[in-house]
Amino acid sequence: MPPYGFTTGTSTWLPMPDDWATLTVEAELADPASMLELYTQALALRRKTAELRNDEFAWLDGPDGCLVYQRGKGLVVVVNAGAEPVALPSGDVALASGPLTGDGQLPANTAVWLRV
Repeated sequence: MPPYGFTTGTSTWLPMPDDWATLTVEAELADPASMLELYTQALALRRKTAELRNDEFAWLDGPDGCLVYQRGKGLVVVVNAGAEPVALPSGDVALASGPLTGDGQLPANTAVWLRV
């Protein structure tokens, strides 16, 4: 069984499940929907967005099952931890943790960073 980049040896101390092959850096670099790509985009957004580098923070009201907060004057983050889609607040999408439906709804288990 391959070590999937966790060692330079031919085996690891603990067994590696076969489905871990899709979680390697090499595999995620080739997948535009990967967690690695999301983090890369989030870090780039942080570098170029002053609101993400200051102390201004405020919780906002949101639908049940959602966390909503504002950073600075121009960035709102909505995390839908619920099981159902919710109305997406107005703003321009700067980043989303998953595909958005295009019908003004934020899907379940998805986060979005909005420029407002």
